[in-house]
Amino acid sequence: MKKTGFPHLVTKQLGMGLVEILVGLVIGLIGVLVIFQTMAVWGERTATTVSGSDSRTSGAVGMHYLEQDLAQGGLGFGRINSPGRQFEPGCNVNVPNGITPEGGTFRLAAVDINDGASGVPDTVTVLYAGSSDANLNFSDVALFKPVSGKYYSSQGRALLKSEWVVLGRQGGICELRKVESGDAANAGKNTLNQIEFSPAPTVTSGNLLYLGGQPQRATWSILNGALLRTESRFTTTISPISDGVVNMQAQYILANGDWQESVPTTDEWSQVRAIKVALLVRSKQFEKTNVTTVAPVWHSWDNANQIEVVVPFVMADPGDGTEWERYRYEVFERTVPLRNLIWGAQP
Repeated sequence: MKKTGFPHLVTKQLGMGLVEILVGLVIGLIGVLVIFQTMAVWGERTATTVSGSDSRTSGAVGMHYLEQDLAQGGLGFGRINSPGRQFEPGCNVNVPNGITPEGGTFRLAAVDINDGASGVPDTVTVLYAGSSDANLNFSDVALFKPVSGKYYSSQGRALLKSEWVVLGRQGGICELRKVESGDAANAGKNTLNQIEFSPAPTVTSGNLLYLGGQPQRATWSILNGALLRTESRFTTTISPISDGVVNMQAQYILANGDWQESVPTTDEWSQVRAIKVALLVRSKQFEKTNVTTVAPVWHSWDNANQIEVVVPFVMADPGDGTEWERYRYEVFERTVPLRNLIWGAQP
């Protein structure tokens, strides 16, 4: 008997076709593009954040060390035009050839601002006495006079060989000299109240300022986007302090409340009480679009109207040819009292 039933069903096993493969590739490429776009945006945001943090750190470090130097300004001479003293504030100190690496002249001032023309960075030079003896108390201005030969009598401590002094007499004539004598058996000291110079100074009597064995006359400047501290008067040292600093503006603050960038007159030097300084720091991150649409500002003072005013920095494009608007900026400002001048002005 013939058996009956359902016919045998044959199912074909078909593989992935070209269409499916292309669809999968498109979906994969879209996913890869989204991932890389997300990573690119994340990278830009991270670079901006890190660069901004670096700028804040660089500016804070630079301002910290500059502020420390400014606070020392005038140590050892303070206010030098009190009754009985023969120095004039801001007098030009003559430096005989061979006395220092730089020679020439320099201004006898706690802080000397060289105003940059048309908004270019200022330079700030700070002068103060120094010594390896942390317990040394710098004495007041002393008197000196010729004794015999190369020796001069002075009030105060016995000076050491290779210590620095400024000699001055009426008329604003000042001279920097280095002590050339000293008894090796007595820790290099001169006989008390006796000093020897070689050759003999041109200023032969008057007042004497003691600057110690390690005085500093440091010039703070901006060069190639970095804040530099250069000591070239008593030693030869160039110290990069902070990177990314592109501008520095400074002003004198006088006792009468006026602020000025110009060099004080003889009468005004005795009125200088503080220094206002502003640093402009530029981020290293170059942005694809303009992120700084107006120039950053710093704060000054309108002497005529007695009000605070904002002053835009004069902006300049980086040396690589990019535009300054494509970078972010931080402004750091400090007002630093010149305590040695303030204390020296007390009756």
